[in-house]
Amino acid sequence: MTVSRGIRMPAHSGAAGAAALRAYTDLDDTSTLTSLSAAHVWGAPLPPGPGGDWRIHLARRRGFSFPRRSNVVGHLLSFLPDEVAEYDGVRVTSPARTWLDLAPVLAVQDLVAVGDYLVCSHGPGFPRPREALCGLDALRYVISRHGGMRGIKTAREAIELVRVGADSAPETHMRLALIDVGLPETGPEPRPVRPRGASFALA
Repeated sequence: MTVSRGIRMPAHSGAAGAAALRAYTDLDDTSTLTSLSAAHVWGAPLPPGPGGDWRIHLARRRGFSFPRRSNVVGHLLSFLPDEVAEYDGVRVTSPARTWLDLAPVLAVQDLVAVGDYLVCSHGPGFPRPREALCGLDALRYVISRHGGMRGIKTAREAIELVRVGADSAPETHMRLALIDVGLPETGPEPRPVRPRGASFALA
């Protein structure tokens, strides 16, 4: 069956997740999944509205033609070399750059929840050890590189509230609610983490 112009898949294909999106980034060497599509690939927790947007957010670098396809939201963006990664053969914005690209479409609390997810790390002493997709320093660094981007004020507010150790978006939202009513912050505290280098390869 034809999914989009020039993109065909077997009618009974079992392709899912990143594999189902690979054809969109294989069209040329500039197409990269970004924004909400990249967030879905990385498994980030999204609120119901944006989380229900399963259109393909596809970016090309500035200077190239605008992506125009069925079910595609096209973007023209500038990426620094380490802001594009490869995940299951698909070009996708790095976890940190994905977080920043979500700033224009998410509320501060939801952006904090995504940040908590990306930096969450648990050592071998936990029942389910977990390595971070990126560190707090990576989120701060991507903000410092793109001071004029849309949503940068939201990102700067959110980064001050991102903590290592939160296991779920509800846990993040509960922590933020307690802060909002003036209670002292408890729970996850910032600490150095080792990024999950095995999860993606830089393009």
